[in-house]
Amino acid sequence: MILSLTAIILDIETTGLNPLEDEIVAVGMRTPSALEVHTAEDNTERALVEHILLELSRWPNPVLVGYNITGFDLPFLTARGLKHSLPVHVLRDCYRIDLMHIVQRYLLTNRRYCKLSEIASFLDIRVEDDVTGADVPELVRQGRWDEVEDHCRKDVETTYRLFRRLQELALHNLQVRYNVGPLQMVEVNGGEVEEP
Repeated sequence: MILSLTAIILDIETTGLNPLEDEIVAVGMRTPSALEVHTAEDNTERALVEHILLELSRWPNPVLVGYNITGFDLPFLTARGLKHSLPVHVLRDCYRIDLMHIVQRYLLTNRRYCKLSEIASFLDIRVEDDVTGADVPELVRQGRWDEVEDHCRKDVETTYRLFRRLQELALHNLQVRYNVGPLQMVEVNGGEVEEP
């Protein structure tokens, strides 16, 4: 029997790197039905985290896909969700694909760190974003929410393109990591993104 998984591309933006002091200010998700970005301009942090948890409960066998998702996004979401008394087990119950780990394991020597923009450039995936995550706290302070939203959207799109390029390796890694049989991924169609 083949296990069908639903890919959910996820990215968050924060006011810093410490989930005990900093906050989530934007969440971007690409599901089979839409690519959405929500910011703290119109939402509380609690509402942003709640949105992710609700989306995950909508899809059968969701698999969270991100770049450094296990090292940053998921711990940050877990900490902030606990702060707001939300059911964070939903995050931990999902399968996960961390594309940074796929890149480190299959493409690089010595498990060297590689930025999303670096691996995208190597694979000829176009990245048109002058903003980085490090710029987000200042953009938030200045109230430049359109730029925060745009950056988050572009990160989700780049992650999606990278996932498409690395999908075979990602599925292999998922099978080995979770000790499951044959897998298939439900196509992620959430919005039109031109292929590289």
